[in-house]
Amino acid sequence: MSGLKYSQVQIEAERKAKKEALSRITSLCNSIKVLRERVKGLIKEIPEGVRGSFPEEMKIVEVWLKESLPQYSEDMNSAELNSIAEKLKEIEAKGKEALKRLIEIKEVKRGEKARALLSSIEILSGEIKSLEDLMNKWKPGESEKFRQRLKPLPQMVEAGEFVEVERKLKDLETELNNLRQELTTLQAQDEQRWYVLEALRKVCKDELGWGEEREPALEDETNPASSIIYEVDTYYGGRIIFYLRLEDIKVNSEIPTEGGVCYREFDNLSEKLKKFGIITKFEPETISDEPELLRKGEMDLPDEGIEKTEEV
Repeated sequence: MSGLKYSQVQIEAERKAKKEALSRITSLCNSIKVLRERVKGLIKEIPEGVRGSFPEEMKIVEVWLKESLPQYSEDMNSAELNSIAEKLKEIEAKGKEALKRLIEIKEVKRGEKARALLSSIEILSGEIKSLEDLMNKWKPGESEKFRQRLKPLPQMVEAGEFVEVERKLKDLETELNNLRQELTTLQAQDEQRWYVLEALRKVCKDELGWGEEREPALEDETNPASSIIYEVDTYYGGRIIFYLRLEDIKVNSEIPTEGGVCYREFDNLSEKLKKFGIITKFEPETISDEPELLRKGEMDLPDEGIEKTEEV
């Protein structure tokens, strides 16, 4: 069984649904946190006398700031987690409304158009901040570029350049939405491959009795998208090096092909990974007469990562 091999990876429906729900909850909690920071910051910027002129609006803002977030646990099923996510989405919506009300109070002398534009700028600023960690990880420098492009817009609103501000906001929102999708995909793929690595280590060390040659690590520590390299010694058949990339697994194996040993070992590995919700089938991609065998396991990644718990 010499040569390259590959395998599709499928994630159990409930595991994927739970991971998607947990990712959604995390995103919403982060968004609410940023909104609350922005609301508190705006309250400080508004003079007390001005706030006192709008008691009803300020009451709505204060009630939202004190609203508790629903509690959740990773032990919940996907339906329960999705219910939590819906409640958080409602709280987020009320937070955005509270932010808009504060903008209206702060800019009370401005016209309706100016208030709408300033509200959009504030919300976009919060969305940029909520993605800052992912940007710094996968696209260093992008968050600063967005902030610099956003920075002059309030002054342009003050100058009455509404058409130009609208155009710039539309461009920024489109670019940010595209970037958010890209970052979310990269993060989900990264979370999944680290989970696959965790399961792979348990199977190789604890169940197959293979030794680890060294601690798994990124091929390039400065690049989070580089392969995670995991090397083991089977003792009886030589070394196996796993390259866990964002989209698939590549394997370099020294296990001999005589007597079908190679097939049996990789079929056994795939079977043991199933209890972690990971489905693989290592197959040769090319046939080679070289003594060093190369196998490839392609992973069909879901939109989100998978739950990092072992199935009992």
